[in-house]
Amino acid sequence: MLEIKRAKLENYQEIDRILVEIHNYHYEKFPSHFKKISLFFSFDKFQAILNEENIEMIIGEENNKITGICLVRIIQIEETGLVHSRKSILIENLGVIEEYRKRGIASKLLDEVDKIAKQKNINHIQLQVWGFNERAIKLYKKNKYKNRTLVLQKNLGVF
Repeated sequence: MLEIKRAKLENYQEIDRILVEIHNYHYEKFPSHFKKISLFFSFDKFQAILNEENIEMIIGEENNKITGICLVRIIQIEETGLVHSRKSILIENLGVIEEYRKRGIASKLLDEVDKIAKQKNINHIQLQVWGFNERAIKLYKKNKYKNRTLVLQKNLGVF
């Protein structure tokens, strides 16, 4: 049975493995932008992230195996003459191990993000998704995420 929990220090290796898998999927789809990696976070960086007040890292776990990860950052947007001040949750990473996909794990992780937002009196959640990542786009739309902005790129063939 799937359990949604907060990540702990002892989860480092499993979480890093999932984040490497997610990142290397991006590398495969867009190698001119992403580098292939074998390590996402150093242990020290992972520990620092877990200790950050404005970050929540949640995991999906089945039979003592981490199957999914969601890393969110709470951000404060300051008021200006153009926008109202507000708090937002930014989903920085979300992923499920390949063999555990299509079981609702990512949607349950997103439900937990909703709960975190409600507990912290935050009324919107945002994320960025690469245009090539159709499976992620489908997941987010299924979970009622909508386009807010659209970032376009023109490749000139020069780095």
